[in-house]
Amino acid sequence: MATVAQEQPAVSTWNHRGTRIGEMVGGTLRYLRRNPEVLVVLLGTVTVAAGMIVYLERADRWHNWREEDEEEAAAPQRPRATVNNARRRAS
Repeated sequence: MATVAQEQPAVSTWNHRGTRIGEMVGGTLRYLRRNPEVLVVLLGTVTVAAGMIVYLERADRWHNWREEDEEEAAAPQRPRATVNNARRRAS
């Protein structure tokens, strides 16, 4: 007579390549413990990349803002109505 555990197949933690995800994570953590300089380089790379993204985004906004100001300044403006202009029209 078979028990319930024997009838149902166990849930596999293997992925399609035949390695366990837990083993991969464990191996990565062991490697980082043996070589902490790799972790330092990774953190530095992420920090520099984030700084570059912020810098470039701000530079792009600044550039777009300057272009908007130049477009407004380049648009022809109608002369304001002054007393002298009114006298010229009246004559």
